[in-house]
Amino acid sequence: VLVEADVSDGSLPDVRLSARGDTGELVATDLAAGAELWRAPARGTHLLVRRAGVVVVAAGEEVRALDLRSGAVR
Repeated sequence: VLVEADVSDGSLPDVRLSARGDTGELVATDLAAGAELWRAPARGTHLLVRRAGVVVVAAGEEVRALDLRSGAVR
């Protein structure tokens, strides 16, 4: 299932985010290369903001900013 943050500046449009219901993961895919970039646990996660190459996600009381290219927490 494709997912997008509630607020987005459209940064890195070649990186597509999807949610895997079967594994509960958020998956980032590079559309130009057709390659998966990273996966992160995402069960119960809500995407809040996509800005300047980062996606901000919330799960319960935890908020994280993930780099769209690497998935690294910023």
